Amino acid sequence: MTKNVSSAIYSLIVLAACSCASEAGTAGDAENAMAGIRSIDTLANAAVHVVSTSEGVWAHSSVDPWRLVEDLRIGVADGDERYMFGGIGGVIPTPDGRIWVLDGMAYQLRLYDREGTFVRAVGRDGEGPGEFGFNPCAFHGPEGEVWVEAGGRWQWFDSEGGLLGQQRVTRNLGCGIQRWVSHDRFVAVHVEGTPRSRERESYFLIHSREPSGEVAVTDTAHRPVIPENQRVEWFDADRRSRISVLMPLIHRATYVLGPNGDFWISDGSGEYCIRRQTLFGDTLVIMERPYEPISVPDSIRDDAMPERRRRDLTLDRSFDPDDIPRVFPPFDRLLIGTDGTLWVRRQLEDGLYGLDVFASDGRFLGPVEAPPEFDRMGIHRITPDYMYGTVRDEMDVQYVVRLAIRKPEG
Repeated sequence: MTKNVSSAIYSLIVLAACSCASEAGTAGDAENAMAGIRSIDTLANAAVHVVSTSEGVWAHSSVDPWRLVEDLRIGVADGDERYMFGGIGGVIPTPDGRIWVLDGMAYQLRLYDREGTFVRAVGRDGEGPGEFGFNPCAFHGPEGEVWVEAGGRWQWFDSEGGLLGQQRVTRNLGCGIQRWVSHDRFVAVHVEGTPRSRERESYFLIHSREPSGEVAVTDTAHRPVIPENQRVEWFDADRRSRISVLMPLIHRATYVLGPNGDFWISDGSGEYCIRRQTLFGDTLVIMERPYEPISVPDSIRDDAMPERRRRDLTLDRSFDPDDIPRVFPPFDRLLIGTDGTLWVRRQLEDGLYGLDVFASDGRFLGPVEAPPEFDRMGIHRITPDYMYGTVRDEMDVQYVVRLAIRKPEG
């Protein structure tokens, strides 16, 4: 309970910091301005509040911006089955640059070398050691391990595909949020109650690794405190059946659990403001930058308008079309690198997407042009040199994509 109260207090401090950004930083010194920073302040809770310029660090230095360039694509629409994917449930690069890919429909972990050439496969359908049950997913483990969840159990493999161990899962949310945040600490989301239960509650189970290699729950942490997002609802005549979806085009309050165990959080306030906090609710950094809102074209806004009837349900009378925003949100997606860099996806005026890159200390480095298809890519891992993701083409064929992060010297 103490941590819940603490998180709420931190949230109030953060909102206050974000709402006064236009005042903070106007008196920033020349040295900060030249470095692309308007102000750096320490708040009452010891969090560091960084307000960058709209251009970022790169624009105030001789260093060229980073670039994202696709340098590998694995997958075929037809032909060799070793390169055909029926349902990718994880992309795990190894420390030496090879790539493990879990194909959920084939019940296989497949290993590819740095050039995308198939090396080997492990796993098959079943319930025995090294076999995967329904809807498997894979994620990074410590020390180069690959972890697979399927059939209510975890199995972990070494970087060559050798089975190291297995155990029953300790939570009840399928392949939900789960992440190794150090070599001996594992975090997984846990939900109590049924999907329709009003008492449904979710929190994080923190595990420690035992000498046997298994993980055991040693602590819990509450979810970050964020406002509820505005929703659109349909009801039947008796209001017993309901469909609820997010209001179109809103700036969503959301959070992402990063590889090192910190959360990156947006409160959905409409401001370009993101905070970074620990598992236990202590705010570390508040990062902010000015931005120019981009108007939503009438055609896009009309397409986003909810239908008055959906199957046999009726749109709730409280819905007001004016609630649909007339400007795009400042950003709509947060991606965290293993080195603590933050990649923020935002809407551009031409209908495409761009990326803003922040250093782990909260400084806005600058914009990066998003490559083609990025709006349809699922990003699985970001290392200092590469992004690893998946994408589907117009024929619904899946591919594994590696994007090189080109960083000019200097």
